[in-house]
Amino acid sequence: KTMSERLKTIELEKEYLMRKHLRRWKENEYRLKTADVELKRLDDYMYSYPATLGSTPVQGGASKREDCLVNTIDEKTLVEEGVAAAREYFEELKPAWEALTDDERYMIYTRWVVERGVNEIMAKYHVEKSAAYNKSSEALARLASLYLI
Repeated sequence: KTMSERLKTIELEKEYLMRKHLRRWKENEYRLKTADVELKRLDDYMYSYPATLGSTPVQGGASKREDCLVNTIDEKTLVEEGVAAAREYFEELKPAWEALTDDERYMIYTRWVVERGVNEIMAKYHVEKSAAYNKSSEALARLASLYLI
């Protein structure tokens, strides 16, 4: 391959990786939005165990109450780890995201994060479908070049 072909391949791979990375946006956004409610639910559940669960042994020799508490603590840990991972995701993306223009962010968010396609981009910018695809792809390429150095 020629040097320009190799560079084009690298750019396409960067865009592919960026699209793949953006697919995690909604999941991470959901984790951050629901974490407080989920942690409160687990706290309420953990502290509302009746004492009558008592001393009935379960596998491993603990009581049923202890087993329930340990399981709830495990769930809380998973939620907290998910929140930490979500925060890290957005912190890593933030410098590149903020370097984009408002229009670039809109196009990327609309097309690849919430996956509404290009119809909204076409309507907002009064462009044809091919122009909407090209502009949003250029925005993605710019984000990839800023983020995946």
